[in-house]
Amino acid sequence: MLSRIILFKKGSTLRVAIIGAGPTGLSSAVHLLKNDRNVHVDVIEASDVVGGISKSFELFDHIVDLGPHRFYTKDKAILKFWLNLAGDHCHIVNRQTSIFYENKFIKYPLSATDLMFALPLATKAKIFSSFLRRQKYKYVDGDNFSTTMRYRFGDKLYETFFKSYTEKLWGTCDTDLSATIAYQRIGGFGLGKAITHALYRTTGKVNDTFFYPTLGCGQVWENATKEIIKMGGRVFLSHPVTYIEKKKRAFQIQFGNRQNSYDKIISTIPVGRLVKIYQQSPQRLKDAVKELKFRSTILAYAEILGEHLFNEQWIYVNSQHIKTGRITNFSNWGMPNNKKRGSQVVCMEYWCDVGDEMWNMNDSHLGVMAKRDLIQFGVLRSHIARQTIIRLPHTYPIITNSAEKILSDVSQFFRAEKDLQTIGRGGAFKYNNQDHCIEMGIGAAKNVMGQNISTWDVNSEKHYLESSLITEVPPG
Repeated sequence: MLSRIILFKKGSTLRVAIIGAGPTGLSSAVHLLKNDRNVHVDVIEASDVVGGISKSFELFDHIVDLGPHRFYTKDKAILKFWLNLAGDHCHIVNRQTSIFYENKFIKYPLSATDLMFALPLATKAKIFSSFLRRQKYKYVDGDNFSTTMRYRFGDKLYETFFKSYTEKLWGTCDTDLSATIAYQRIGGFGLGKAITHALYRTTGKVNDTFFYPTLGCGQVWENATKEIIKMGGRVFLSHPVTYIEKKKRAFQIQFGNRQNSYDKIISTIPVGRLVKIYQQSPQRLKDAVKELKFRSTILAYAEILGEHLFNEQWIYVNSQHIKTGRITNFSNWGMPNNKKRGSQVVCMEYWCDVGDEMWNMNDSHLGVMAKRDLIQFGVLRSHIARQTIIRLPHTYPIITNSAEKILSDVSQFFRAEKDLQTIGRGGAFKYNNQDHCIEMGIGAAKNVMGQNISTWDVNSEKHYLESSLITEVPPG
């Protein structure tokens, strides 16, 4: 992994600070430096590594990510951007994912075969009858996540596959969540499209594949950082930003033991923190953003002895008896480094709030909980050789209706601040994928270069994300 890097580019005129070295910030920096020779870029990162939650690292002689991270997009320009960063060292993965429901594995995206044979007849009848009852609402937008999903899928299918999983992830009642989450993750997808998609999968008309870097998803962002340095940018690691103040036409930024002056800022840190440290933020916004909450994640990694556990890259766990929400097997992502004989590394995700009982649980107790889940899940047929626990604070923005009202005021304030943009999963408080982060990053870079792109509108369209399937062959 990259250690702290400090290089300097001379002769630049426009000074740009990019706060955060995740996919969004690094995409901004790469685009700026490739398309504007008259710019000096500093990327400022609080962590000691780049990539944010999309970083990769070595663990138990394997390469792992912070949970499953695949790349897919419908935008050819974003695909080209990502492939240029990935280089020749990426491959195609045939997606295999499932839902674990009532001790059965049901293929996801939905498989017609599993829908027909995995569910009891009474359940199938209730699914279709409740879907038909909701047809009169199929073009109606619900006023929260629950009603929107019920309109799209019908009550029974929603309650069977989505409700308990959603509440486990977000830690709140589904009626408290905004319909925006449904649009950002499901879009206009409903049961009719689900069945159509399932039939296409059965007849082989959909090639459900995605690109994946040979050394993990973080390889792309390591390469991006090297490109930034090669083009003359600077990257400061282990430098948290603590203070931003606008003085006349320049911004003063305090990061680590440094204080530098910049003409423009692109921030990807959580928007609540940005409002707090930006001295020009009105007090009403500082008070309001305290209500913006994030869900956090605990990752429990286990090295399991044995040759084979399951075929899926990851499995969604929809069970009241198993606490983990998703389990990933990194041996199924096609990375040659993970073909070590005799063991596989799995990752179990637990969602909680910073400071709650689970978050404060010691690592040994979390390890016992993870082992118990593996036993109930039915994959622990051998011994766990090693375990480790990683805590990730503030991974999922909890988008409620009240949060959207706050964000409306925040976006209005920052739209007026032409030289300070806030973007990314935390910066825009959106449930973004990597392609959305890249799109936001490039859009913010174009704004620095004089264009007028509304990055707030990224990931707002109502289309089904799973239809963004990649079928091209990677280079090399």
